[in-house]
Amino acid sequence: MKSIRTRCVLRKFRGSISAAKRWTSQGLSADTICKQRSQRASLQERLQQKIVKHDSGAIAIDLGASSVRFAAGRLAEGSIEFEVIDQKPHKTRIESGREVWDTAFFIEFCHKADQFGASHFHNCTIGIDSWGVDFGFTESGESVAPIVCYRDPFHAVIFDEFAEYRNELFKLTGIQHQPFNTFYQLIARKRYGDDTSRNWLFLPSWLAASLGAGHCNDTTMASTSQLFRADASGWCERAFEIAEVPVPNATPASPGDVLGATSNGARIVQVAGHDTACAIHGLGELRNDQAYISLGTWSLLGCIPDEPLI
Repeated sequence: MKSIRTRCVLRKFRGSISAAKRWTSQGLSADTICKQRSQRASLQERLQQKIVKHDSGAIAIDLGASSVRFAAGRLAEGSIEFEVIDQKPHKTRIESGREVWDTAFFIEFCHKADQFGASHFHNCTIGIDSWGVDFGFTESGESVAPIVCYRDPFHAVIFDEFAEYRNELFKLTGIQHQPFNTFYQLIARKRYGDDTSRNWLFLPSWLAASLGAGHCNDTTMASTSQLFRADASGWCERAFEIAEVPVPNATPASPGDVLGATSNGARIVQVAGHDTACAIHGLGELRNDQAYISLGTWSLLGCIPDEPLI
């Protein structure tokens, strides 16, 4: 999107200009110097161009386990035109003996994305996706930090303690045995003294709530938790019974609903919150003899059958 400008783009070009100065001092060819001068001119043109505010567009916020990014897009002549606007690294920290995410950074980044959308689109929608399993509590309608990272080592302790239930849980939920599953995380939170009777939301919904959305989990994130029925019909009561954690009052909803609006007026849409599910959905319908490969924090090979294979 030619009209969309961002600091990260400017940093990229500024870095190129600095490199050109260094390379010139090292005696590089005239062709190389000309290319760098062309980049300098391109930067100046970008700085001089005026932002054009489009009628409508969307902001997609994608959280990865080591970096976060957001993109802006719009429909142009029947096709989607988009551009990654900003991407920043992040890392966990140890707080009270637990490995936790920098949720303040996540919230600030989401607000930055919202502000960008408000300045470039008259009518804007926002969607958020992330990795699976991780969640945060809410209290009196407010998001409560911190959010414990799936890599916290105490999850493995709980995982070993509940080994006798693995086969039963797999048959009920279809989720493979992993210590970071939300099932084990909730038990760990209870052991740490957290009130697991409070409302809790998976990370995309938790962040959406911080922007102004209503509190509602989506089915794609719930499906990663080992607490959701394999047929996607709702929470698995038996899994919660084993964990001795209350079943949430609200059933996760399928993606597609508008959950609220930000302070800037952007509509917050409940997209497929799980990043892998979101990407696969974007492929469209696959034939029975087709498979997909998803590369990210995980490398996954899969297909889309009519019913779960357990």
